[in-house]
Amino acid sequence: MTSFCPLAKDSLADSEIAFGAIDFYGADQAALGLFERVSFAGKLGIKEMSKKIAGLTWVDRSSLGVAVSDFEKVCHMRHAAVHSQGVLNRGNARALGLGRSTGAMNVVVDMPHFHMAAKACTNLVREYNRSLYEHIVQRWIRERILVGRWSDDRKFFQPFIDLMRSQEDGLMRGTAYSVYRTLQSGILNRYASP
Repeated sequence: MTSFCPLAKDSLADSEIAFGAIDFYGADQAALGLFERVSFAGKLGIKEMSKKIAGLTWVDRSSLGVAVSDFEKVCHMRHAAVHSQGVLNRGNARALGLGRSTGAMNVVVDMPHFHMAAKACTNLVREYNRSLYEHIVQRWIRERILVGRWSDDRKFFQPFIDLMRSQEDGLMRGTAYSVYRTLQSGILNRYASP
């Protein structure tokens, strides 16, 4: 988003990136340095960066909110498995809604639960991509970034579709132009209304 969205560029214009990030990622990918010292293992980090970069917000009861909460639960379980020798610490147990316990609780990773964790991760990515796509398109129309002419809008829309496209999920089927054509009348209608 930072390489082609003018709204993202504006919102990040005063952000600082460590010099080492430029050396590590290279000048073309230096924006990845924005994610250093940011944890995406919980809803707070995901929400803050989504709002900062794309202006994307959601309520906890929405599809995206539920997907983020489910992902956060997987992150708590991962934390226990990796850092606590498979034992849920008090903080992780509380975050998972397990309340008080009479003793340590062990994380057991069997195949059905592994599949549930993978499903939660996949669901988050799919729902996040869908929500981000809808939000950005509507925001670009509202802010008049998209003007309704492919020759002008291609510089924003083509890289956006390239970023969002998923062959596996069937998101954004067809060419960027064919996806754009489905939106073009809505873009032009926005300009027709006062």
